[in-house]
Amino acid sequence: MKVELKDAFLYILGITIMTLIYSIAYNKVYGVEGMWNPFSGIINTIKSIINGITEIIDFICYLGKVMEWVFATVVCLFSVFSPLYCPIVRIVDALIAFIGFLVGSIFRLFGLGFVVSAFNKGVDGIDSVTDEYYGIKITDWHSMFGLDKKCYWCKFKPFPKRRKRR
Repeated sequence: MKVELKDAFLYILGITIMTLIYSIAYNKVYGVEGMWNPFSGIINTIKSIINGITEIIDFICYLGKVMEWVFATVVCLFSVFSPLYCPIVRIVDALIAFIGFLVGSIFRLFGLGFVVSAFNKGVDGIDSVTDEYYGIKITDWHSMFGLDKKCYWCKFKPFPKRRKRR
């Protein structure tokens, strides 16, 4: 079915005239101060169509950002297993962090939070001294063995947020 330009123009003209007749017949003119706009129905219809099209375009752009996030996340998931020893390194990291969290929480629970802060300051001091003299932080075992560049090169990005409409 081929629609010619004059047929499309007549369809649009018919919709416009129907909208105008509807707004004239069903709008209550009494009790309104000032001049009544007979084209308000047409204007509101056009505004709602433009808002709908804008909303659809905005949603399609948001889906594009979501797909970019999905592809970046899949790449990062595969990079976790890139050298086969990286999952073991990550498990060891999680265990060390969990043990540190438990010990620190127990110390803080019994009012010994100053021991945790003193330990952290001591580690920072050792790191600064060894970094200045040897060029490497001795307490950072990732950089000592070069694991930062091998296992932790990909960073997971947060899920994209949709732009809020007015």
